[in-house]
Amino acid sequence: MKKTLEQLNSTLFTSNNIPLPVEDDEDILYYNPNTKFVFQTGDGIPATTRKYLSYKGFLYLTNYRLIFRPNQITEKFSSFSVPISKLFFQEQENKIDFIVENNFMASIYLSFEDSDPTVFYKCLKEMLKNVSFKPTFIDEEDENVEEPPLYSELYN
Repeated sequence: MKKTLEQLNSTLFTSNNIPLPVEDDEDILYYNPNTKFVFQTGDGIPATTRKYLSYKGFLYLTNYRLIFRPNQITEKFSSFSVPISKLFFQEQENKIDFIVENNFMASIYLSFEDSDPTVFYKCLKEMLKNVSFKPTFIDEEDENVEEPPLYSELYN
């Protein structure tokens, strides 16, 4: 049996479909009520791959997380939420990637029925510039780290 993903069905909403904030200073920076959402995780093998699809729903981008609420809520898919700090955006493919707890790559694909997608992606890129934590597999140069000595330097 597949483990439930922490990104699914964990967001609380008001009666007006507004996500409850996780922090006092959480603000909604982007909202679209007509978003097609595809979330896929796994390596392509049926036992480890999952796909969640909603042809229409509410997309929210806050200063803390990306949230989706499908129009047709089911027991298996009532919401999706992922912290901004875990995301990285693949501009060439218009997809958003992150690692899920089973160490597989997860991808989010969005399409917008009634708005220009560049507005959302520009807002997302601005948010990602300001994020202090990045996924661990992204190499960032640390200028304060000294190179270890060479073997020949130790025994000369």
